Amino acid sequence: MKVAGHPFPTAYYCDLFAGGVGSLDFVLSKAYSQLSLTAGFADTSQATVQTVKLEIVGDGKVYLTPPKTLRFGEAVDFKVNVAGITRVELKITELSPPGGSGAPSQPALAGLSLST
Repeated sequence: MKVAGHPFPTAYYCDLFAGGVGSLDFVLSKAYSQLSLTAGFADTSQATVQTVKLEIVGDGKVYLTPPKTLRFGEAVDFKVNVAGITRVELKITELSPPGGSGAPSQPALAGLSLST
């Protein structure tokens, strides 16, 4: 998959309609110290005007980094301290008003890795 023109051999993505919310949860069991990932949109996204907010939440209550708003064509690299965290949620919210007949966007989380 390509995100902002850069190829990634591994990525998670979904079709997200305006106003939609999606998330990925990972159980870490306090075994890791750093999460790395690139967030953006798949280059194949049919919707190019939508905006999403990415939240990285530890143990259901703590922002591990401030929420980030992304537009099509943008990609942001994250290196997040997850030491002592048992569960990480990567939550994406499509910020356009719900409804309409527009194509879904394809937010992507690429190059995910955990290190000790």
